Amino acid sequence: MADPPGQAAESADAVVVGLGHPDRGDDAVGPLVVEAVRALDLPGVRLAVLPEPTGLDQLWAGAARVVVVDAAIGGPPGELGVHDLATTPLPGSSATVTSSHGMTVESVVELARQLGRLPGELSLVTVAGVSFELGAAPRQDVLDAVPAAAAQVVRLLGPTGGDAAAVRREGPG
Repeated sequence: MADPPGQAAESADAVVVGLGHPDRGDDAVGPLVVEAVRALDLPGVRLAVLPEPTGLDQLWAGAARVVVVDAAIGGPPGELGVHDLATTPLPGSSATVTSSHGMTVESVVELARQLGRLPGELSLVTVAGVSFELGAAPRQDVLDAVPAAAAQVVRLLGPTGGDAAAVRREGPG
């Protein structure tokens, strides 16, 4: 089970957050990747699941390295994307954030950037999806991408993350 949202990450060297809702089709990929990473029992890595991005900055407080995993719209289902958010805003990110209502990953990151609250390393791993209906199961091509997404998370964690090959052996599949 994932850690409850809203707890600070004081004792973690790294934080991995899976965004998404397990009962909204392909949106479940963030929590599924977190569970695949959880199976590795990585030291110094705190894992959390949030249904939406509000509160991300509270989860990464105190962590040097953060990886967020989320479903994305666009691209073939199951396609992985990796973005360095600490240094480069996502295309289409608002340069100025004026409201906390309807927050997206991009707007949370840009607000944290403006407030000087970004972790030193902040990456976003995306898995393309097409089905987000309430009550739907994730598509098979999205499920098939979970081990590769988890391995990418481990690579981004660097020395903290251990062996990326272990994700392929132990991850869902």
